[in-house]
Amino acid sequence: MKKWIYMSVSIVAVLFLSSCATVKSVPRPGAVERLMELVNSGDSEMVSSLTTMPMLVDGEIVQRETDIRNFWDLVAKARFAVKTGEAFYTEKAGDETYLLFGDSMEVRTFFEKYVPKNAVTVTVEGETGRYIFLLSGRKGRYTYIFGFTGPVE
Repeated sequence: MKKWIYMSVSIVAVLFLSSCATVKSVPRPGAVERLMELVNSGDSEMVSSLTTMPMLVDGEIVQRETDIRNFWDLVAKARFAVKTGEAFYTEKAGDETYLLFGDSMEVRTFFEKYVPKNAVTVTVEGETGRYIFLLSGRKGRYTYIFGFTGPVE
């Protein structure tokens, strides 16, 4: 009987701990900084693995894994980089945040259906302007990417 109780408790504990990796939480500044450094590194494979599916790029919903990989491959090939070591402008996503990505029913629906309540936008400076990442949750040392847009004014 005791063996069965210990086994049950162990299974519940393992299930609980394994689910924690997917809990959507507010990204910490260190995780955001590491993500920006990763984007600058050109490691499109790793950045792709941190991108949720679907992902919002500007006003378009990217729903296929191969399209997400291709997007980040092109970003890396273009040598896209953001300024790291500077303060990032982070803001909690709210009712009007979708407007940063586009004013359409598709974008509003994406935010309603896929974006966690505790998501944030992070505005970063790049060589060609300001860019916005939509982030939430955490995978190891990094945060998940839900969306990307820019350059913006």
